[in-house]
Amino acid sequence: AVNTAISVVRSRRRHVLTDNPTELDRTVELQTTAAEEPPRRAEFLEALAQLNPSAVEILILRYEHHYTDAEIAKLLGTSRGAIAVRLYRARARLRKFMEKKA
Repeated sequence: AVNTAISVVRSRRRHVLTDNPTELDRTVELQTTAAEEPPRRAEFLEALAQLNPSAVEILILRYEHHYTDAEIAKLLGTSRGAIAVRLYRARARLRKFMEKKA
């Protein structure tokens, strides 16, 4: 969820709202610095590092690559229900680690 929110914010920076048709052909220069990185991102990555690798794998497949539970299950050779439970538990652990940091 956090990665999705960050992606939405970043995508909004790339879009220029205008009512002038000639502006539509103009390219937008993106300049990002470490200072622009959300302060909670470092905390998020630290919390993510505390999870076991299989939990991180499932979270990345779900939220970064937008696979469904069924697709992840097929990739990992397990049932959709098992993936749903592991995903739920991984999110709960991640939430718990993030709350400790706050």
